[in-house]
Formats: sequence, structure tokens, C-alpha cells
Amino acid sequence: LPVAMGLVVLNRKRTSQAYYATDPAFSWLAMADDLVWRSRATLHPIRDLPSTGRSSVERVRAAYASASKFASSIYVPQSPSKTHKEHDAESLPELAYLTCDILSYARSTIRAVSVGSRFPQVAAFWTVLTDRMDAGVKYSRLAAINEIIDHGLLIKERDMNETGVDLWVIDGASVQNSFYIVDRRFLSIAHADASRFRGVGRVTTHRPVIDRYRKKFDGLIAMATPGRIVVSQLRSS
Repeated sequence: LPVAMGLVVLNRKRTSQAYYATDPAFSWLAMADDLVWRSRATLHPIRDLPSTGRSSVERVRAAYASASKFASSIYVPQSPSKTHKEHDAESLPELAYLTCDILSYARSTIRAVSVGSRFPQVAAFWTVLTDRMDAGVKYSRLAAINEIIDHGLLIKERDMNETGVDLWVIDGASVQNSFYIVDRRFLSIAHADASRFRGVGRVTTHRPVIDRYRKKFDGLIAMATPGRIVVSQLRSS
């Protein structure tokens, strides 16, 4: 259950399995945010979500906040992303939380390409990403137009105008798989055809592979359309 909640991540080693706690500053907040988003629609910042008006939900939010404060006081950081040159994820939740782990170490840039199925752990991603953007990290994202439509124009306008996401729109057919590049230190790849690889994705610190995907990102963004133009045209139509 803690793994499913995002509080604990599985770390596979050659002959054994180990579990480590995710950063409570992000994990408990993500659970609280997800709880609010399931209760009401809001465009408020993720760290300033309004009351849901439901006493049962607000009691759980208060409990999460209390747990986060206590867990943060005893938390000892551990990261499989830093201990392995390559780390294969056996499931999408595992890949999602490994990706959130590397995102938390961003110091200058995060580059993302997102097509096809999205991770269900939206709150976990957004909690880490907004923290890094607040710290001055530039977040550039390439997405297919269906994501703009699915999320909604108001949300994408908020992301670009208030949160600072550098959004670009590409033809989804031109991209084989989704990936995140953190500075020049980390890469998370979701395998387009998991049957050909071990697991559903991989997190790596192997520099030649990272540089290859940076070149791929640069090639894609050269063909992309700025998100503001696409959102404006969609709103007009």
C-alpha cells in the first residue's frame, strides 16, 4: 500500500529488493493535492489549494500535513537514481516515482517530451515540477495537441502564464516515446514497446545516452509550435 500511495519506492538490486521512502516534502503534499482535485475543480497553486468544504476531506488533509511535518524531521534521503548508472522500472508507477526522484535534483533545466498515455501520478509530478520552477529551473515541455484539449485551455494558460512552463506542441506521430532530461545528469525514458525491453522504462545517468536524447529534443522543438499560439487558435475556434 505505501508503494501504491507513492510514499515508498522499490529499488531492485541484482539479487535482492530494497525499499526507500520518497521525500515526504513532496509525497504527502501530492496525496493531499490529489485528494482536493478529486473533490473539486480549481486552478489555484498546488501549495495553496482552497478548502473543499467537506469536513471529512479536510480532516484527511490535516492528517497528511501533520504526517509530512513529522516524516520530514526524520527523513534520510536515499536515491536509486544516483546509485545506479541504469535503473529499469517494472511498472508505470515505479517509473513515475523514479522520474519524480530525478526531477527533484534539477538545478537549471528540465526538458520533457510527452506523447500517448500519461502517468496517472499527476499530483506527484506537479508538486516536484513547481518546486523546481519556483527555484529558477526552466521547464520546457513538448506535448501533442490532444494533451492541450484533454487538460483544457484554462489549465494550459495557467501553466504558461503563471507557473512558467515553456510549452511547445508537436505532431504526436513524430515521437516514438516520452522522456525527461534533467540538466545533463539524468534521463527518464518510457519505452514505446515494452516487450522489446526489460520493464516499461529506464532512468539512467549514462552521459552519451543523455546527449543523444538532448539532440532529439532539440530536433523536435525546431519543428514545434509555441503553446501560446496553439492555445490562442484553439480558443478562437
